Amino acid sequence: MNHEPLWRIFVSHSASKTTGVAARLLGDLKGAFGPNYAVWTDKSIGAGTQWRPEIEHSLRAADFGVLLLDATAVVKEWPAREYNWLRASAQQKAIFAVLIGITKKDLDAKPDYRNFRDLKDYQVLEVPESEDAQQILASAVKALEWIDGQLPALDTGNREEYRTIKELAGLFSVTDLEADELIGAYFPELCEARTTDAVRLQTRERLAELLIRAQLSRQVAAAVVRLSLLEERYRRLVAIIGPTWLTLDEAAGLRVDGESPSIPVVRSHQDSRRKQIAKDYLARAFHSRGGYNLVEFDPIANGGQNAIAAQVARLFLDFDDEEEDNPAMKLACVHGAGTECEQVDPQYVLTVADSLHPTIDAVREIHNRCRKVIVVLALSAQTPLDTGLSDRLGSRYLPIPLIPPQRQMEAQSTMTLIKNDLRNRGAR
Repeated sequence: MNHEPLWRIFVSHSASKTTGVAARLLGDLKGAFGPNYAVWTDKSIGAGTQWRPEIEHSLRAADFGVLLLDATAVVKEWPAREYNWLRASAQQKAIFAVLIGITKKDLDAKPDYRNFRDLKDYQVLEVPESEDAQQILASAVKALEWIDGQLPALDTGNREEYRTIKELAGLFSVTDLEADELIGAYFPELCEARTTDAVRLQTRERLAELLIRAQLSRQVAAAVVRLSLLEERYRRLVAIIGPTWLTLDEAAGLRVDGESPSIPVVRSHQDSRRKQIAKDYLARAFHSRGGYNLVEFDPIANGGQNAIAAQVARLFLDFDDEEEDNPAMKLACVHGAGTECEQVDPQYVLTVADSLHPTIDAVREIHNRCRKVIVVLALSAQTPLDTGLSDRLGSRYLPIPLIPPQRQMEAQSTMTLIKNDLRNRGAR
């Protein structure tokens, strides 16, 4: 399966006269770091494409900048421009510079190199220039190994969870130093251990990972308040971390598929929050990044099974109804009744189950129309429906582990603090 790359690297060099070690690196960088990386160079610009907008777009999209600076590049206008764009980025992109045949001392001593004098603030490697093929190869290999050691890696970790970490970190406006201070102040016990296997994280990504792993403890609210986010970014942060009181393993049962999918049953100690808690499970299962369609449905038992069938019919997009029906609140199944569904995203129906018979009737009618729809049942921990549901649903019945009430309550309290802070910021 082809995956979209997780990281993008912008490579800056002297476009007109790249030779020696820089030329070798330019050719080797493309495939050096595997499918998780997209490496952009000016060689990526297609024929007939306006090169300046393409360069500017690639600079904005990049996560990292790699500068190949030999005696030619260091005095050219465009490498200096690209360097300034990278370091002026609001995302504070990491920059790795390979000095080829020149040294950091040269940057200070030679007036023509003045545009790169402050490279000492970034990661820098010095390698010799040469006309000898073996020496060129040795310098290129050393540079590639060094760059690889600076970059994050994802060998066995969860790609989707890392994407969420990366998105969350992208909301922060703090510097690496400020992120480090927040980590030390609020997550000292967590910062020694990692759950995203084999991932080398940048400092702000590390803070994002800890905000997720802390599972909405009170420290999360204290750290979030200090991030000083603009309102739009704050709202996205709330959407991302809201479900993280659950672990991925606890929510994994909600991500089911197949011709006859399981029917997840989510129980809650807080009867009035059953629906929201089930939504949290689903959002966490998809790493707070969407990729599914959810419709809420509370069947009304009056009228028996025929009434339930009529209510279920209205859930589907192909049901011919009045104009006031909202397509966004319907199941986007691509078929007519009884034919094979070709849905693009998984389709979920969330039902609060208070009694056995209308719940069973609703599940049956939904699956009569589309076998692929996943019905999530939200139950109270105090409602004795489990036995009846498991008997009637058989092997499709999938009880989701019940979370201790203390965790649910602490998560709710933390989110209240965060949302109150968001409202207060909007009022200022």
